[in-house]
Amino acid sequence: MGYSKRFCNYDQCCEFEPRSWNQIYCMDCRCKRKVENERKRTDEVASFEKPREYTTLKIPKAPNGYKVLIVNDTQIPFQDVRTLEAVEKFWTDFQPDLELYNGDIMDFYCPVVGTKILTADLKWVRVENLKVGSKLMSFDEQGAANGGGRKIREGTVTRLTFVSAPVYRVELDDGTVLRCTGEHKWLQLYKGNVVWRRTVELYQQKEARSWQVPKLIRFLPVWEANDDNYLGGFFDGEGTVSSGPGLSVAAGQVPGNVIEGVKSRLVEQGFNFGVTTHDRSAENYQDMEHVTLQGGYADTLRFLGVTQPKRLIEKKAHFGQRLQQMDAVEIVSIELDGEHMIAQLSVDPPTYFAEGFGAHNSISTFDKNPSRRFRFQDEVDVTHKWLFGRCEANPKARRILIEGNHEDRIRRWLWKYGPDIAGLRALELENLLELEDLGIENIPYMSVVDLLGYRVEHGFKTSASKAYPINISRFMAIATGSSGLCGHTHHFSTYAWTDASGGHSYIENGCLCRFDLEYAPFPNWQQAFTYGVVRNNKVHLVPILIYPDGFRAEGEWYPRR
Repeated sequence: MGYSKRFCNYDQCCEFEPRSWNQIYCMDCRCKRKVENERKRTDEVASFEKPREYTTLKIPKAPNGYKVLIVNDTQIPFQDVRTLEAVEKFWTDFQPDLELYNGDIMDFYCPVVGTKILTADLKWVRVENLKVGSKLMSFDEQGAANGGGRKIREGTVTRLTFVSAPVYRVELDDGTVLRCTGEHKWLQLYKGNVVWRRTVELYQQKEARSWQVPKLIRFLPVWEANDDNYLGGFFDGEGTVSSGPGLSVAAGQVPGNVIEGVKSRLVEQGFNFGVTTHDRSAENYQDMEHVTLQGGYADTLRFLGVTQPKRLIEKKAHFGQRLQQMDAVEIVSIELDGEHMIAQLSVDPPTYFAEGFGAHNSISTFDKNPSRRFRFQDEVDVTHKWLFGRCEANPKARRILIEGNHEDRIRRWLWKYGPDIAGLRALELENLLELEDLGIENIPYMSVVDLLGYRVEHGFKTSASKAYPINISRFMAIATGSSGLCGHTHHFSTYAWTDASGGHSYIENGCLCRFDLEYAPFPNWQQAFTYGVVRNNKVHLVPILIYPDGFRAEGEWYPRR
């Protein structure tokens, strides 16, 4: 059956033959996608009192000799100090009239928020609901010297802070998905041994594609406390718990509706148990039925956690038991998963159970690593100090900060975790960094500086392949239809083309951050920056690739000392 031609409902862009009676948008121009995108933007505007504004800051004229310098992706406090000092030396010599800070000048940085941690009272609690002093289920960091293995201990939370950081997504073959930083340690089964491994080391094992598939050890299942207090109340009043050998929970009651109700509920909730009858006729008492939980330490612990018999849990018989493995779960994939809010959790002793797996303090590694000792306020202070230094070194320059996706993390964090305070002006970037006092103009993420027709923006496109990245400068040139410059990718490239309107070029401006960040092992990044001079109201830009020993610019050599 055919349908008569009609015009597209989006913008009457063309006439098309619909495939069904209800097709109102043409397929060739992807008008349906355009409508959906516009609807999303409309929803965003309606949802927020102060919608995001994308602006284009135009600089239409500049005199001959007007000097420009563009930097991006310093990611303070993770800047490459030697590289930045060399660039700053050229910066001071060059004395630009316009300084463009093209995004990601600061970074804004261990289980991910939402990860469930097992407490000492056998409840799985989201990590953000813990506090310093909370008691957790912990275990020995290393096995006993006599080969006795690790034992369960009571741990105490000694530090808990929240930051934003890149995380890995670890998918296991049982469907479990874990998210954590590259420095987070897990207990791994490796060649028959139980060893601690950082996530980044597991990533490297997986990438090596060896015959030895990395496996994480699951020690406990994850459970939810049951709202039905029948079992908990019964075992709290009639039950006993003993700790040797193994963990044993039992309760007794005379035959009748009560004990039958207990057995029925145990079956319904999937608990294994045995029943024995104690003949007390010789003592002129009714017989007694004893119900004993079976299934080993993990199943008994699950019973206590689900039913929450307070008296039995307070006896702490579950501590001091030997740590027992449930199973070893193969890792299906490990990949970077963007930035998430994480909890830097420190426990004494330095272990805990995260989603049923054995986990280690990540904060201990961070304390040894200077790149991870910063908190949010520290990053703000250090970035402000650096910007102040640049203002003192070249006080007459005009300065423009184009926010990048890293600066935009503040907004995203507030929208997700602090909606009630998201409108506070004190939390806006220009107030945090005191940009007005520094004389720095600020435009929001995804905005553009139109410099004499040359488009400067932070950028948004990245390459799926880190080993063989695509030429982002070429992509952006085609996407924007303009000469321009972007950052964001940490890659350096250039692209030039000529059409009917003349010659054009696009620059992918590299980065000025370090290459030894634990979340990006062996990165295919390049350090670079761009400077230029205006002639005949056109800006002539020179991209500078920085080598391990330094770079040459304006006829001078600037070493990385």
